Amino acid sequence: MHTTNRRWWLAGVLWATASAVACGGAAPKPAVEDGAEAAEQVAAEADGSETAGGEQAQAAPEVQMRELTYEVDGQTFTGYLAIAARATPGPAVLVVHEWWGHNEFVRDMAQRLGEQGYTALALDMYGEGKVTEHPEDAKRFMQAAMSDLPAAERRIAAAYELLSAEPTVDADRVGAIGFCFGGGVVLHAMRAQVVPLEAVVSFHGVLQSHLKMPPEPGSIGTKVLVLTGGADPFVPTDVVAAFEAEMRDAQVDYRVEVYPDAKHAFMNPGATARGEQFGMPLAYDAEVATQAWQEMVELFEAEL
Repeated sequence: MHTTNRRWWLAGVLWATASAVACGGAAPKPAVEDGAEAAEQVAAEADGSETAGGEQAQAAPEVQMRELTYEVDGQTFTGYLAIAARATPGPAVLVVHEWWGHNEFVRDMAQRLGEQGYTALALDMYGEGKVTEHPEDAKRFMQAAMSDLPAAERRIAAAYELLSAEPTVDADRVGAIGFCFGGGVVLHAMRAQVVPLEAVVSFHGVLQSHLKMPPEPGSIGTKVLVLTGGADPFVPTDVVAAFEAEMRDAQVDYRVEVYPDAKHAFMNPGATARGEQFGMPLAYDAEVATQAWQEMVELFEAEL
């Protein structure tokens, strides 16, 4: 690997930097109405009833998508909401992007969750439309976001409040997933108990803690699933072992699944091309991605 690229990636095992995945995915779907009106529309279409205007509703898609903006500490953020077609409140999932920012990949993951019956919000940790395809920009965006942990926690909390307020969401049944940098974000939310999450899943994520003190034994009720690659040089075996020791000491209900031949960013279909572009050891693995997603689904079915 080139020296410059190695510096980008070695930084990825710490919160001061983050590991990266490739950008990809389909275009966002058309927006739908906000709040209760959207829920009313979803419910009406699901059961074939008439709309508020008196016209017969068309057959509902599996999921409806809505882009939304919100403010935290005076800064504007953009979220992407996948609204599950349900008439009663149900489970929901926060989705946290990789270090490239709130891009199409994370929106695709939210939509995929919606199609499986969850209301999912792909949140924004950077704000003001900060998305990039270059590692140097990504590192700068991520460092700015994580240089103030209380501010980062407020961003997570704001997204949680938005998601919990949706009419299709049961606020007692919320989980979170994250990819690479986002995996570290959801693990921090778990460690610091930023918001009440029933379960969190980290896909090839940053595992190191930034808490000054480890969690008190028995203080964390969140179920934790870490999915990582055995051939990922940025989440080496000693880091995995240290994470597991931390979880055991804190008496957390956790599981780590290591896919022996999987490299970094195995979930993202564009990872291999992005790795070749920047000389980074990234690789998409379709088989592992399918297996990892199923592991997440099984956890959420049990806990949410």
